[in-house]
Amino acid sequence: MHPSNPTALPYRADLDGLRGVAVLLVVLYHAGLGPFPGGYVGVDVFLVISGYLITRIILADLDAGRFTLTGFYERRVRRLVPALGVMLTTVALACLPLLSPQDLKYFGGSLFAAVGFAANLFFFLEAGYFDLASSMKPLLHTWSLAVEEQFYLLYPLLLPWLIGRGRRLAIVTLAVVTALSLLGSVWAAQVNPNAGFYLPVFRAWEIGIGALLALCHASTDRLTGPTIGLIALAGIVSILLAAVQYDARTPFPGLAALLPCLGTAALLACRSGSNPIQHALAWPALVQLGRVSYSWYLWHWPILVLARHYAIRELTERERLGLVLLSLLVAAASWRWIERPFRGQGAKFDRSDMFRAALGAGVLLAGLGLAMVWSGGWPARYPQPALQLLDQSKAVDPQLETCAMLSGAELRAGAACILGPEGGAPPRLVVWGDSQAAAMLPLWRELALRHQLRVLFLGKVGCGPLLDVERLDLSFGCRDHAAAAIDLINRLPADTPVILSARWTHYTNRPAVGSEDHAEVRLVDLGGAPGGEADNDAALMAGLGRTLQALGDRPLLMIGTVPEIGFHVPSSLARAIHLGRNVDLRPMLSSYRQRQAPFLKLLHRLPTPNTLRFADPAELLCSGPRCELLEDNQVLYLDHVHLSATGSLRLAPLVERWLPTLTSCCGAAAAGRCATRRHPPPGDDP
Repeated sequence: MHPSNPTALPYRADLDGLRGVAVLLVVLYHAGLGPFPGGYVGVDVFLVISGYLITRIILADLDAGRFTLTGFYERRVRRLVPALGVMLTTVALACLPLLSPQDLKYFGGSLFAAVGFAANLFFFLEAGYFDLASSMKPLLHTWSLAVEEQFYLLYPLLLPWLIGRGRRLAIVTLAVVTALSLLGSVWAAQVNPNAGFYLPVFRAWEIGIGALLALCHASTDRLTGPTIGLIALAGIVSILLAAVQYDARTPFPGLAALLPCLGTAALLACRSGSNPIQHALAWPALVQLGRVSYSWYLWHWPILVLARHYAIRELTERERLGLVLLSLLVAAASWRWIERPFRGQGAKFDRSDMFRAALGAGVLLAGLGLAMVWSGGWPARYPQPALQLLDQSKAVDPQLETCAMLSGAELRAGAACILGPEGGAPPRLVVWGDSQAAAMLPLWRELALRHQLRVLFLGKVGCGPLLDVERLDLSFGCRDHAAAAIDLINRLPADTPVILSARWTHYTNRPAVGSEDHAEVRLVDLGGAPGGEADNDAALMAGLGRTLQALGDRPLLMIGTVPEIGFHVPSSLARAIHLGRNVDLRPMLSSYRQRQAPFLKLLHRLPTPNTLRFADPAELLCSGPRCELLEDNQVLYLDHVHLSATGSLRLAPLVERWLPTLTSCCGAAAAGRCATRRHPPPGDDP
């Protein structure tokens, strides 16, 4: 039996044009081209359109008495699976010779998840502070396909049942579900952004807006011409405004996603061709872009990511533009020779053959993904020197979890981390900082043993030593941890030295470095008016100022930001060996100085105590015009910004230069033996 023709809805060229706008925003955003730092809202436009069209198709089938679940899912399979399967197969084959074993293992997991339309769940569960950077994950973009299909597992069962009991009940039920999902999304955007981004329960409201519009479509048909024109204008302005004004720091989706979603709904509510905006959206070039939008969405991201892996560096603007055009050509071919033959009149394969082919291809791809995972990414593909570098990236300090991932409550309960000699003597030195300080646990442990000091380590991954400051981008409980840390410090003698070590530049209003993730930190100062606006520079100054004030006249050593590399060092060095590429990946010292400068200016504006010294890690991690990545074939970094054991021990002379002065103050403040000369940070005059 051949498939029945898809439900015939009146064709709207402006809707395809709107798809073209959405995919263009997404592609340009991912490629870092054009003035669209919020171009990711194009995905939200797609979700609203999907909810609208799917609901109209189901309603039309119900009205005609021809709706069946098999027919519904057949259309979804024909729409999505052929192009997706070809893309997944091609990308998997390209990854085999290119990716490092650990990256290929991760890719295998994402491939298995993408086949089962569960990529959003995979990326949510795998997300973490030391996770692979998003810009290096070839299948990251499949999360949105998974969200849609998870929604449509239940929706075609629920909607016909509700419609059978009255259209009003269907509208009310869907409105309640949409409202609850929106409220959950608002909550998640502030409390757990990863969950709000990936999980379908927090994205369902976007599809729900489109579905509600389809259920209420008859009422919008009665709107007059001038009103339609204003609605369409407001709609396109809302989408473009979000694309231009939003950026990676915007809490999203949450309330911010309402703007592009309602803008999309406004355009969908307008009758086709009834106003200048829709005439513009029906421009043939934009319409054709909309027709290939699914294939372009599928292909553009892995092409960009694989190019980054091959280049072993950041791509230039010209290269990114060329890759965007290449992906568009691939998308056009995919639409012409893969998408179209499986849809509409004369579609290939009957229903049963289509399902069998989709199932067979899915099993093969899922099996390939599992093989990549179980084999550990087939390390035999890589030469031994490259594997040795990769092994070093796994050498995370064994005390990292027990020392640098404690909550404030755990600190209060006595779980603080003590390094150095055994015994009941109080700590003579405190180290307080974030993950950069935690990565230097080998250094603190070595100094403690070498100088017979008991060191209290109060670091926490993701949290700088900032009092009454919270991070809104990650749920780490930084404010509570800082409060518990200062309480512990205040129980020690008033002259106990404290070392503050953090990735200070990470907390300023600075953009990401290279291909890294978690670069768009959002700080909020909770020491002033509750619920204040997130402004990193202001919050950093306020929080650091309170920290320095609370520490009083203790001897203080502030260690500057470790040079930020911007790419995974062991993986990139190993890939260069594997590909036979003789490239110098060492970053420029001048770039580090330039990025460090804004924080130093902020520091100079603070009323810092005279006992504060500043130590610059670049003095020992950089030589000449570049910063080093290797020392005697040992990597200095675990990833893009955290030092390895070798790298951290390289900073020992920097700390030991000040250690005698710091520790001589213990118990000697009353005798006046504590040095008080301030050593200002480099780069600017106080």
